[in-house]
Amino acid sequence: MVLGPVGIVGANFYRRHILTDHYVCVMDPANALARGRITLSAYCKAEHVFVTHNGEWQPLYIDVLKAKGIVLEPAVTLPSHDSLERIIPGTSLIAAIPHHLARAMQGGLHIAPLPFRVPISIDMYWSARTAKSGLHKWARSLLAEVAKESAVAAK
Repeated sequence: MVLGPVGIVGANFYRRHILTDHYVCVMDPANALARGRITLSAYCKAEHVFVTHNGEWQPLYIDVLKAKGIVLEPAVTLPSHDSLERIIPGTSLIAAIPHHLARAMQGGLHIAPLPFRVPISIDMYWSARTAKSGLHKWARSLLAEVAKESAVAAK
């Protein structure tokens, strides 16, 4: 089973949409960008943290910026979101991350809207080999229910 903003294509794979999310900015509450609405210009001038999931993935908002002719150079690149809460406090760094992850951090980071909207479609994929498995059906159902509850709580 695979969960995420990926696209798996093939006759032997099944897909179920489970959640739609969007990016937000997280930063230290003392960051000057935390004092109001962030403009695209201010966002581009900021010191960015990119999360690349071990260098194998590029955040979806990067292509949106490239389409606008904007290329950002990260000040820091991380393999996962796990250390953002330890790295950002006390710095001028900002990171664009999915809203559900930012909400889950509930720490000392300030959350602000990204100055452009980028939806994130989270889908669940599984193979034909496991499609009829009772255990897999149960797990898929449980994950879909948790995602649904999370979406309701985010509103």
